[in-house]
Amino acid sequence: IIAGSLDQKPTSAFGAKVQQALLLAPTVFPIIFAALMGKFFRTYGLYRAERGVTLGTLEQLVGCQSLFAAIERQVILRRLSLIGVVATLFWALSPIGGQSALRLLSTSTHSTTYNTTVKYLPVMADRYSFLRGYSSLTRGRPFVDAIFTTSLQTARTSVGGVDSPMDIWGNVKIPNYYSLTILDNATSGSWISVNHSKAMPSSLIGIPVAGIPSSGSSNFTIVSRQWSVNCSSNDYIQTCRTGICWSPEIPEKTSSFTFELGHFYPDDPTRGRDTETTKSEANLIFTSMAGVGENNSVPASVANCKIRAGDFESAIHCNGKSCSVEAMRPWTDNFEGNRAISAYEAGLLFRGIEGVFVFDAGDAGSSQTERWLLDPNTDFSPHRGQYVNMTNVPLQPLSYRLGIVVNTFSRATYGTEFFMEGLNKDIGYYDDAITDNGEHISFNSSQAQVENITGNVYVCHWTWTILLLTTSSILLLAGTISIFLKTITLAPDILGYASSMMRDNPHANVFVGGSYLDGLEKTRLLQNVKVMIADVEVDSEVGHVALATQEGRDPQRLQKGRMYD
Repeated sequence: IIAGSLDQKPTSAFGAKVQQALLLAPTVFPIIFAALMGKFFRTYGLYRAERGVTLGTLEQLVGCQSLFAAIERQVILRRLSLIGVVATLFWALSPIGGQSALRLLSTSTHSTTYNTTVKYLPVMADRYSFLRGYSSLTRGRPFVDAIFTTSLQTARTSVGGVDSPMDIWGNVKIPNYYSLTILDNATSGSWISVNHSKAMPSSLIGIPVAGIPSSGSSNFTIVSRQWSVNCSSNDYIQTCRTGICWSPEIPEKTSSFTFELGHFYPDDPTRGRDTETTKSEANLIFTSMAGVGENNSVPASVANCKIRAGDFESAIHCNGKSCSVEAMRPWTDNFEGNRAISAYEAGLLFRGIEGVFVFDAGDAGSSQTERWLLDPNTDFSPHRGQYVNMTNVPLQPLSYRLGIVVNTFSRATYGTEFFMEGLNKDIGYYDDAITDNGEHISFNSSQAQVENITGNVYVCHWTWTILLLTTSSILLLAGTISIFLKTITLAPDILGYASSMMRDNPHANVFVGGSYLDGLEKTRLLQNVKVMIADVEVDSEVGHVALATQEGRDPQRLQKGRMYD
């Protein structure tokens, strides 16, 4: 009853004492059970004996003083009776009652749930990107380059690194969806769980989300866009030159690597960047210098890849402000504008990436971007004049890393005031937020389910409570019946006592008292008399075994080889 009254109540000193008391139940309960239930069967046996009963039934009643004894008598007597079955079931309640009390009360966390709204940077925010034109990119390059290089250089750290679910500014990173599809053969369009130990991020810069509760756990979904790269070959070319490994449209090549939209190398050596059409998927040729050559001819690695953009819905789980993507699926609803690749937009993006480390190009060796593509754990220590060979990177890791580079640079060109400074303003502000350039942007909304743990409470397990109450009620009933039977039974309690074997025993050379005495009363009178199970017919050819007193006669100990009747 006390345990039940504590159900769903906050933990307290009184409750702790109740739990400590319940720990004694497995020890105390069987003792009390044995005392009351054993007395019940003895009293009921005496009651039945006074009115006439078979010896087998009497033995089962008087002798079943434990679970083992109850089973033993049914086996030895070779008799399956109702009384024997009931006695066995009753004795089986002893361990059940003790364990029920032990499991009666436990503690659990108490939480409250509610819904709230979070706001996140929308996909269409890229319309405010510095990639809107060459002049815009030139104006924003110092800021964009700083963010991009910082992201690469912190990629090997535990906070904001490649394996971290959040970036260094505290924004949730979106995994590369296609890295998940390789790990999980899910049905097209269905949710795919994220294994953070194996999944690759799409970008080193995450998506800013406003309104995430600072305490408790929350779940919500957001939609984002990512570029994906899939390379089919990566070859080492000994003699690369303008028009073969990079386009003659590039007037001055100042980077050690190039990105170009075009036909696959080397099918069309005169190809240039596609400028006439907008495609949902395009060929991407990534060329990386592998050394210094002569006559405008250098060794290089040339990777033939496909690039495309896609929108994806991500299910996000947060503990406080710490968030991670738990599952992803393709987003089928169309936003304003399409997800196709504009040759003009892609050209600006790729020229921007190439220009980040222009001062590392030429005789300076491979850029930091290439060193990161070769090994994301690079320490970026100076290696002037040294070039990396990108053919040492397997196709799949190269595809993922190229995607990370493209997405990270793209993300660094817009919304920086939101993902770097934190979203600490009132949630309503983001319905019409203002960028650093004075442009207005409306964040997308998402409903979040929040569970906030308020503390620990006691939990009463009602199944165990019912078992304990049932067992205790049966035990209480057995004790009550014992008292009642004792009051209506006239026969002395002589069943099962050693002193009862002295009653009417011709081999007991002692006065045994009145026949009305109970077994224990008689034992108290005869407790100093020495008795012995012995041969009382020593002079006969066949002996007779009986309990006899040792006073006034000399009973003989039982012997092997002698016959007894």
